[in-house]
Amino acid sequence: MPRGGQMPRGGQMPRGGQAADTEYYDLLEVSSGASDAEIKKAYRRKALQEHPDKGGDPEKFKRINEAYAILSDEQKRAAYDRMGKAGVDGSGGAGGGE
Repeated sequence: MPRGGQMPRGGQMPRGGQAADTEYYDLLEVSSGASDAEIKKAYRRKALQEHPDKGGDPEKFKRINEAYAILSDEQKRAAYDRMGKAGVDGSGGAGGGE
């Protein structure tokens, strides 16, 4: 089980029991069990740190925004927790009607 023995959000193990993709959580420096408020707070902190107008890295700033866009949306976050980036970038074959 990933991270401290807890099931990922959505209650399913991703990719046949392998550890979940955590890049977006790592970018925001939060755990996969973080609340919406914790994610928002972490995003604001990281966005201020990495804002290009404040001397930050524009590419990292872009990835931080992408991470927040996924993790702040309940459905996208659940798909990300199940299938990693493939579940949210449109190429994951996450076809209809569940």
